[in-house]
Amino acid sequence: MPEKTPFVTTMDYAHHIEYASRARVLSRSDRSIRGELKSIFRILGATRLTKVALLDSSSGRIHPDFLAVALLGFLPRSRRPLVVFMGAMWQKNAGVKGFVQKIILHLADKAIVRYAVQSTDEIPLFSAAWGIPESKLRFVPYFHTFTEKLLTAPPPPQENHIFAGGNSHRDYLPYLDAIDSLREYEFVIATNLLEGRTLPPNVRWSYQ
Repeated sequence: MPEKTPFVTTMDYAHHIEYASRARVLSRSDRSIRGELKSIFRILGATRLTKVALLDSSSGRIHPDFLAVALLGFLPRSRRPLVVFMGAMWQKNAGVKGFVQKIILHLADKAIVRYAVQSTDEIPLFSAAWGIPESKLRFVPYFHTFTEKLLTAPPPPQENHIFAGGNSHRDYLPYLDAIDSLREYEFVIATNLLEGRTLPPNVRWSYQ
């Protein structure tokens, strides 16, 4: 049986034994701009010593994985690892920001051998939005991290709240305005877009 290729990654699925045995998981810095710049250099340093990298297309504020792969695009083919990009990334911003994103992605595309998307519907959407041929896209079901211990544990207690979450293309201001007039309900929001903002007392937020 041929030896399975090790790889570096920013996707931490430590509970999966085979994945963990092959993956060198790059730790994340804090979510400050300085921390994410450090992540870019950590990725670039790690990919110099490997043939394969599995990277997160939608991480962080400034998308350090994305920017690192764009920089890899400047290297000769012989010095680039084979990069698989995964995540929810078919939607780009409008206007000038979207135009710049597209330029950066086409630079990164030189190093990317496959884009792993999480639904078949994303394949034509991604291709149309970014101008990447569908032949480079593959549908990969979302990788779960449930362990036997979690599956056999008692179910968590039921809670009575309304949940919302995510960062990408989210505008929580209208949502917060609505929440402020619904003080009889509790809301939980999973995002880091609310840092430093004064929230109604019936809102809890966290982002890990």
